Amino acid sequence: MAAVIETTPGTSDEGVLIRAREEDRTLVTFDSDYGTLIFRDRNVAPPAVVYFRLVPREPLEPARALQQLLKETTLAGQFTVVERQGVRQRSLRRFFPS
Repeated sequence: MAAVIETTPGTSDEGVLIRAREEDRTLVTFDSDYGTLIFRDRNVAPPAVVYFRLVPREPLEPARALQQLLKETTLAGQFTVVERQGVRQRSLRRFFPS
């Protein structure tokens, strides 16, 4: 696990995407800009993105939600949006070259 704010603060969103791709990491974020960068601007995507589209009610809520996702859902190759109402996914395959 790597937290960009701790390891490379100030990195651009594009730089975060590149790093996640190069290091074969899943990007976990609260920032909606990554969807725009990948789907509209056609940036190369990391292997998976998990976007939390909610304000946590308490600090551990995102961690518990992520643990549940890992048990129930395949994240690889997906842009996963987590909301209170549920989870939805969109394929990253055409943005994540093999």
